[in-house]
Amino acid sequence: SSAKNSPIATTLNYAGDGPGTYSATNESWNNTSWTEEADLNVAGNAATGFGVSSTSAGRAGGQSSATPPGGPHFTGTEIWNGTSWSEITDLNAGRANMAGAGIQTSAIAFGGSPPRTGATEFWNGSSWTEISDMAVARQNGTGNGSSASALSVGGESPLSPAVTATVEEWSGVEV
Repeated sequence: SSAKNSPIATTLNYAGDGPGTYSATNESWNNTSWTEEADLNVAGNAATGFGVSSTSAGRAGGQSSATPPGGPHFTGTEIWNGTSWSEITDLNAGRANMAGAGIQTSAIAFGGSPPRTGATEFWNGSSWTEISDMAVARQNGTGNGSSASALSVGGESPLSPAVTATVEEWSGVEV
């Protein structure tokens, strides 16, 4: 498969060497090697990603160089068109360590922190809308599926023990 049909990989989660360290790195994989692509507009870490193609992807939220360490979390959303990243409409609430599912034009972002939350937002390709929350608040979980049918798997809840194996299914109707 060619590089144009391969997934895009951005430094969405835990980029750098620790708190306050951010990266804007963006690379694509052609099933053999990684190739440096145009960087994100805002360096960050602990964001969520959606979309699975080297020509159509997105990233939202997290921590960024645009917000002070320990300050409010980033609400920004950037969309990848295969050549460059464009900043577009922000999330309703800034969160880091969210999970995501869907494609560039129809996605959901759920969970995150601080504090750990079950908040879920739907992306219609141009704006975010708050929708039903998850039953168990958590951060650092994994998301997969589409905006109409997704799974939230594991993560860290505010309960004891903090690490959870909880799986929730999203079977909402696209807004």
